[in-house]
Amino acid sequence: MRPAVTTTAVLALAAPAAGCGSERDDDPVVRPVVGRIEVPEAQRLPLAVSAVAGYGGVGRVARADRDFTVRGVVEPADSRVSVLDARTGRTLPATVDPRGRFAATLRAVRPGAGAYVVRATRPGRLRWAENLLLVRSGAPIEPPRTVVVPPRDWTPPVAVTRLRPTASSRRADVVEAFTGTQSARGRPVRVRGTTLRASAETRDADAGALRVRVTVTADLLCRDSRTGKLERVPKLWRRPPAAIERLVVPRGRTLPTTLRRTLEIDLVGRDCSRGRVEGVEGEVEADATSAFELEESTPIFFSARP
Repeated sequence: MRPAVTTTAVLALAAPAAGCGSERDDDPVVRPVVGRIEVPEAQRLPLAVSAVAGYGGVGRVARADRDFTVRGVVEPADSRVSVLDARTGRTLPATVDPRGRFAATLRAVRPGAGAYVVRATRPGRLRWAENLLLVRSGAPIEPPRTVVVPPRDWTPPVAVTRLRPTASSRRADVVEAFTGTQSARGRPVRVRGTTLRASAETRDADAGALRVRVTVTADLLCRDSRTGKLERVPKLWRRPPAAIERLVVPRGRTLPTTLRRTLEIDLVGRDCSRGRVEGVEGEVEADATSAFELEESTPIFFSARP
């Protein structure tokens, strides 16, 4: 079994990949965009604040006033940089100067703690992303519940994945991941028990949420009582079932900004008929689709024991 870690919440964003090197056309290596967020010392907060706010693995934590300017540097300098609000799905483009220094001003930052994803893209390069948690005092402000579908929107939705034991209502037992996270590259989180609640959300305050799907795949690690061999028994849950039909949304129609699906599952059941279950390794994934059929997905890898 892969090594596991215990966590209260997952919001571990893609770390900037190192190295730039040459950009020869015959170079077979796809190189990454490299960037970093720069927070003034007077506005920096310790990473421990992110755990108190319910997030883990945050790249940067900063104190925000009513407005906050996200600054940093990116290479190559002609990369496109944007700031994604992980709660509402809104995307704000940043200005980038010839030296690669970027800036984007967030207006009317909502009180409380809010997660943002700073992303940079360039054709022929791997995307860079880093997480930013802004903390502003005051009561939280709820995003709009509905939005009118615009003539066109190029920003993808936010896919949110959550996982928690069915028998627990503690915030500390909830595992959560947003679009842009690198959950798939990290170690699996360890969850308590084998009856779980898995949920998926589509968030898009720009064009509206069209579809959301939650999928759970798992391998039961079954020890055969007669032979002593360890076998893997695959299982799959999905809501709703996979579909290929297109959903056409007329422009000007009102759509919700958030859609949610939840699965209550018993990972073990009676599938290890010839022995006992020693553990479970699996993945929960949220698939989000916007009104313009732009898609995002966010996985959480997990391990569990009976």
